[in-house]
Amino acid sequence: MKIYLIAGETSGDIHGAALIKALLAENSNLEIRAVGGPQMEKAGASIAFDYRSSAIMGFMEVLKNLRKIKRHFRRVEQDIRDFNPEKVICIDYPGFNLRLAKRIYRDFQMHYYIAPKAWAWNTKRSVKLAEYFDTVNCILPFEIEFFKNYDVPAVYVGNPSTNQVDRYLEDHRATPQNYVAIFPGSRVQEIQRILPFMLEAIRKTGLDYKISKAPDMELEVYKPFIDSKEQLISDNYQLLLNAQAALVTSGTATLETALFGVPQVVLYRASAISYAIGKRVVRVPYISLVNLIANKPIVEELIQEDCNHKNITSSLNSILTKEARAAMISEYGNLRELLTDNNAAQITARRILMN
Repeated sequence: MKIYLIAGETSGDIHGAALIKALLAENSNLEIRAVGGPQMEKAGASIAFDYRSSAIMGFMEVLKNLRKIKRHFRRVEQDIRDFNPEKVICIDYPGFNLRLAKRIYRDFQMHYYIAPKAWAWNTKRSVKLAEYFDTVNCILPFEIEFFKNYDVPAVYVGNPSTNQVDRYLEDHRATPQNYVAIFPGSRVQEIQRILPFMLEAIRKTGLDYKISKAPDMELEVYKPFIDSKEQLISDNYQLLLNAQAALVTSGTATLETALFGVPQVVLYRASAISYAIGKRVVRVPYISLVNLIANKPIVEELIQEDCNHKNITSSLNSILTKEARAAMISEYGNLRELLTDNNAAQITARRILMN
């Protein structure tokens, strides 16, 4: 059996790799081809296109790179048709994946892993999910009720971060240290926009800190902002295991930080035009997965102009107090109960292969 997977960013590469391992564990004779990265390749996929060559973030950035994106789109579609798989699996990355699905869903069995956040903006995507896909595998528990309104074939399979963190904690013992973990994001544009504010704030506090280096991100991306004494750490889980607090760019890392029990401040900053557009279309009250899943403000979010060194410093000092730390960690425990211990990749693999 032939299977084709499509991921478009670092988190997709990581989750795609776990799904590939689960698929091969169920059937070692599968032939898997993918748009992905080094993690998916290591897991057993033949990489047709490396996602890093086309990873673009933000409304304006997409507009500026439309020609490049269209060329990549055409090449991927043709590669899928040439490979002729029995099943196509889209992993997150909805702007690209839904457009592709529209063109190929009549010819292939289609599956989604890590559903588009249609509940946040562009609810029309729910209609497309219902029309184009045979299964939609969700990793956020509240998504199921939302998708019911659109007859999407959605199932909550558990959150992969939960399982990954639990396995890591079983094998590693924490030796807490007095440093702050810095997570500037996994895309070039995020790092360029947010890391300078993070560093300006943390340097003035006098606190020790270590900076997360996104998997497979070139060192040159960080060099304009860091000095020779500042540590870049590639193992995010090791970084979180021993941190006393964290500054985290909005994304999957906010949930992982919560699962490690590390108090955090969540940051986000986009181009002025991208933010203005986003503010008009986004319909959710929070940007962090922690607050979205809990449906209340567990962690502070500093967005756009509020994401400046003064506010970051103030918020960081606040969560370092004994009372604030205890309160946030207690809320993390409640958050954990909302998620399950399911092996999301394994459950998804079985659903797809049985469909």
